[in-house]
Amino acid sequence: MIIGNELTNLLKNSNNIIAKELLRLKTDTPTWDKNIDYINIAIENPSKISYISKNRIEKFISTIHWYTIFNGTKLKFNKKGLLNRYHIPGNIWVINPCTIRMEDPLPSGELLRVTNGSNSYWYPLSNFKNIKCKFKYSYFENIDNTWNNDLRSKIAYMINPGKFIKKLELDFSDKEIQEFFNLFLTDNICLKIENSYFELIKGDAITEAYHYSNYYSNDNGTLASSCMKHDESQNWVNIYAKYPDQINMLVLRDLDSNKVKGRAIVWKCFNEKNEKITFMDRIYTNNSNHEKFFKVYAENNKWWYKKIQSYSDPSTFMTPNNGYIDYIEDYIKITLKNAVDKYFPYLDTFCTGNINDCDLTLFNNENGYYNFHNTDGGPFKEELEIEHIWSSYEDEDIPVEESVYCRFIDDRIYEHHAVIMSNGDYMPEDSDNITRIDLIWYYNDELIYSESNDEFLLPEDAFKVNGDYYKEYEVVWSKYNEEYILKTDAVKSEYHKSWLREADCIKINDDQILSDQVEEYKLAFNLVEEEVIEI
Repeated sequence: MIIGNELTNLLKNSNNIIAKELLRLKTDTPTWDKNIDYINIAIENPSKISYISKNRIEKFISTIHWYTIFNGTKLKFNKKGLLNRYHIPGNIWVINPCTIRMEDPLPSGELLRVTNGSNSYWYPLSNFKNIKCKFKYSYFENIDNTWNNDLRSKIAYMINPGKFIKKLELDFSDKEIQEFFNLFLTDNICLKIENSYFELIKGDAITEAYHYSNYYSNDNGTLASSCMKHDESQNWVNIYAKYPDQINMLVLRDLDSNKVKGRAIVWKCFNEKNEKITFMDRIYTNNSNHEKFFKVYAENNKWWYKKIQSYSDPSTFMTPNNGYIDYIEDYIKITLKNAVDKYFPYLDTFCTGNINDCDLTLFNNENGYYNFHNTDGGPFKEELEIEHIWSSYEDEDIPVEESVYCRFIDDRIYEHHAVIMSNGDYMPEDSDNITRIDLIWYYNDELIYSESNDEFLLPEDAFKVNGDYYKEYEVVWSKYNEEYILKTDAVKSEYHKSWLREADCIKINDDQILSDQVEEYKLAFNLVEEEVIEI
């Protein structure tokens, strides 16, 4: 049984008992056991197996792809792909549509069958002295080459892996078959199919993934033909690296070389209802069959993605909806802070935009004033070619290309002197009005100052106790008093089922009891001594 490379890789990466049995049955030539051979992971759905039946492959192999030469001249086809009408000596007309098949030699000699519509005619080849026929057969010279082209999807059946094992009549239990089926449902299936893996990247890693030197192949697919893969485009695609909180990239890499086999920009944007969505833009791959893997990844993460992988269809999407994937036409947008002084690459979906102050809002329709369907750096390139501009902050003329606009000080500063704030604005890195928390910069007035820690805290991480603010690990929540208490001042009470202030409690029987409820506690546990009255 011949097993394709993709399925072989999946089986080799598993300790499953059925996977080992299939590898044992693998051969270099078809065996047609149970009338089945040429098995692999299905192109249309990686969670299924595709296979070919013997009857179907024999029928396909018998089909002859042909062209005919008449009097030394190749017969011409018209614009519709139909063969023009030709007269052949012997009062025979060859009129499209027709198929020509070579048959086994017969007693009367080799025959040629000409089919015209519903009528078939057989003629000895000797009748065609002035016509030469040349034939091409489609057959399986190499399983790997065959299963990488359109023939596979045309002649292969697709089936649930569990049903496939039962079709082979292999002796395995239902539990073992289910465990084998689960191999095709794992999240890391692309790690095993074709020796690849997915990586979600941002920042400078996006720029690197665009450059052709990092491609797995520069000869195949839409990835190899990308207009943004060259050296001069690195300045254009660098815009993606400037907005790591809004723009990521999903990359399919080769497991051995880490080279890029496919990529798609991932935007965190808004739909027509102003709801936050994550949208995966056009998919570029070395192999169009890999587009399905990107779509499955998007569906599993509840992302939107393009219905048609083309720049010419910017408003039709597939969206997750209660476990189903729906087709939708929608308007989406994204606003990039301080983006009017940047180079831009060719944008497949966000094709137009408008500016407001120094901010840019991109749209997937024709409503925007500026057009982003160009490959020479974007609509602001001419303005960027102004050599220098005066900066009061830097106290000198600085190159526009190396500068950014700082709204806080209403001035331009060197980009390498600036940091990006949580809202997308730029600020001087030496400003006393900003603080960095977990690699993100915030304005101080967005934060809460903790005197005890002598530092700024995020509001969601600041807990107020006795007029000051503390970090989460420094406090506990008192359910009884409905307040936070410093952990150093608190004790846990089993009786009150809450944290309490130690100063408010008395320890009795290894438990902490509120001072004003000690008598109640003693009565509840019969700890009150009876009063004895002498007569």
